[in-house]
Order: sequence, then C-alpha cells, then structure tokens
Amino acid sequence: MNNPKNRKIDSLEIKIDSPTTVTSGSKIPVHSFAHYANESTAEVTPDTTWRVEPKLGQVEEGNLIFQCVHSEVSLIANFLGEKESTQIIDIEKPLDSLELKVSESYVGVDTGYGFQLILLAHCKDGSVSDVSCQASWKSVSSGGKVSGCGNFIISSKEKLVQDALNVTAHYGDLTIQKHSCPPVANRPKAILLTWVT
Repeated sequence: MNNPKNRKIDSLEIKIDSPTTVTSGSKIPVHSFAHYANESTAEVTPDTTWRVEPKLGQVEEGNLIFQCVHSEVSLIANFLGEKESTQIIDIEKPLDSLELKVSESYVGVDTGYGFQLILLAHCKDGSVSDVSCQASWKSVSSGGKVSGCGNFIISSKEKLVQDALNVTAHYGDLTIQKHSCPPVANRPKAILLTWVT
C-alpha cells in the first residue's frame, strides 16, 4: 500500500520550473505530484502521461520541449487514468518572421478541389514551428475560403484563377499577406511567400 500507484488520490498537481512568461529557450522541466487522502504527497512524474494543447510541444524525459511558440499552451497531466490536471503556460518567444507555403492537396470528398496553406513561425533564436492551426486566416479571393488549419476550399476554380490567390495569416504580432497565382493546373506544388507586418 506504500506504492503511490495503489493509494487513493485526491488531486494531481503540476509544477513547472519556469518564469510566469517564457520568452526564451526550448525546454522547461515539468513535474507532477499526487496528493492523497491521508495528506501525504508523492512525486509521480515518471508515471504521468502528458499532452500539450494546442500541439506546439511535447513532454520528453520530464521536459516540455517546444520550438517557436508565441501563445498560451495547456500542459495536461494524467496519472494512471485516475486523475488529470491542467497548467496554462504562457510562451512568448520573440518572433522574427512568418513563412507561408502553399501545397497542393485534396481537402475532402465533399468539398471538391482544395489545397493546404502552411504557416511557419520563425523566432529570433532560429527555432521554427508550424502554427497553421493557431493562425488567424483570411481570404479575399472570391474563388474560395480558408477554414480550419489553413485548408483552402475552392468554390470556383475559374474565379480563383481570375482573382488569383489572395490570403492573409496572422500569428502573434506578425501578419503575412500574399497575392499570387494559385496552385491549380500544372503549377508548382510549393510556393514561398514573403511576410509583412
């Protein structure tokens, strides 16, 4: 009964070794502690399953590993499926630029032809992260719209070719905008776009 796995747990606590707002680095030590009904406490980090939402990092060997992140993330700890706890971590690494790539891909059987927009955040320390799902997207083109994690759904190929691809993505304090030819017909599958503030 002295094994923490065999005792009734009241609560699970997450402790992180970091300042209130993280502005540098690429990893943070994380720990989990089980609090029991008999008022005892035990560290249970090795027996904890971790996840990060949104998926801008992962926990490996007791460390939250992340790259170019400029937003809040939720660190979620689960101890043996019995108790779960969440800690919000504010990571605001200084951004240097945004990079927008357009890859031709089929989006869905019910939506017709579409392609994927990929937004990469570049931080001043050289780290890079895919932030397509965290970006705010906008399409000015009458030929389609952006939904979800950068999925460009084409409503009219003719209008898209006529209007060209005109999209804007915002992440952190940066915005990238581009007006270019869409990847339809036999156009290249990847286009590198510049960023603007």
